[in-house]
Amino acid sequence: MPYATWVELMTDDNGEFIYREFFSSYLDDLFCRLVEEGSIEIGNKTADELYAEFRKYIAGNLPFYEEGEELSVAFDFRYQLLERANHEEDSGHYALALTFYAIWLEHRVNGMLIVALGRKGHLEELIKPLIKELRLKTKMSSLWAIAGLRPFDREALILADRISEHRNAFVHYKWTGYTETARGRLTAEERDLANAARGLAETISDIESHGFWNGRQPDIVTEIRTRIAEDLQGLSDEVVENFLKKQH
Repeated sequence: MPYATWVELMTDDNGEFIYREFFSSYLDDLFCRLVEEGSIEIGNKTADELYAEFRKYIAGNLPFYEEGEELSVAFDFRYQLLERANHEEDSGHYALALTFYAIWLEHRVNGMLIVALGRKGHLEELIKPLIKELRLKTKMSSLWAIAGLRPFDREALILADRISEHRNAFVHYKWTGYTETARGRLTAEERDLANAARGLAETISDIESHGFWNGRQPDIVTEIRTRIAEDLQGLSDEVVENFLKKQH
C-alpha cells in the first residue's frame, strides 16, 4: 500500500493522526489470526505469557517489508456483519436481519474451514476451490468433519439451509405477494427464523472458541486488547510516521 494511502487511513478529517485506533485494530486482528492458524497455541497459558509470545513475534517480524515493497491489507468483517444482523433483528427488520445472518454464516463457515484445514496441513490452493464449489450444507457436514471441527446436529444444518434460502429470495427478488391478513404470520415466521439464526451464530462462535482458542476466546481477547492499548499509549506520532515511511 503506497505511503499516501497509509497516511489517508491513519488520519482523521482534520489531518490529525489516529494511529492508536488503527494499530489497535490491526494488532488485535493479527493476534487473532496467529492464534487461529496455530502459530500461537492458547493451551493453559496466561494472558501475560500469550502477550509476551505475541510481542516476540512482532519484534521478529515488523516491519514486514523491504524498502520498495508495498503493504497489503485485508479487512475481516465477521464482527460487523454479526453486529449488523443483531441490530436489524432488534429493530424488527427481520428480512434484513436474516440477509445479514446468511452472509455472516457463509463468511464464517468458509473462514473457519480455511483455517482448520490449513492447520491440518492442507494447502490453501487446494482448499479454496472446494470452498467455492461446495454447497453450504456440504461444507457444514462433510468438509466440516474433514477439518476436525465439532459437528452440527441435523436441525442446525436444516436451519442453515433455511437462512441461506431466505437470503437468496431477498437478493434475487423471489418474493410472492401476500395479503394484509397473511402479513402478521409472515412477520412472525421471519422473527422466529431470525431468532434461531442468532442462536446458530452463537453455536458457531462456541465451536470456533473451542476449536481454536481452547474455549477461552472472550477472556483472552479482552486481556490482549487491554495490553495492546497500554503499549500503544507509549508510542509517539513520529515513531508511527517513520514506520509508515518504511512501508512506502
